[in-house]
Amino acid sequence: MKTVASLLTVVVIGINLFFVAVFIQQLPAHWAIYLTMAIVVTLYMAFVVYLVSQMLHVELIHRHIPHNGHLCYTLHGLCCYLVSQLYMFS
Repeated sequence: MKTVASLLTVVVIGINLFFVAVFIQQLPAHWAIYLTMAIVVTLYMAFVVYLVSQMLHVELIHRHIPHNGHLCYTLHGLCCYLVSQLYMFS
C-alpha cells in the first residue's frame, strides 16, 4: 500500500511540474515573471523535499532502528546503526 501511495505521489508531483512548465511557456517574456515563477517552484520543491524527509524520518528512524532498548531519534544514531549492520554482514 505504501508503494502505491508513493508512486501516486510521484505522479501527482510530476503532473504539477508539467503544468507549471506549460504555464510558464504561455507567460509574457519578462524577467520579473520568470523570477516569481522560479521562487514559487523553488518553494514548492523545498516543501516536497521537506515532506519526503519527514516521511523517511518516521519510516526509517522511528520504526525500524532499535538503539539500546529504545528507538534512536538522531542522524548519528542512524549512521551508527547502518555501520553496525554493515559489519554484521562482513
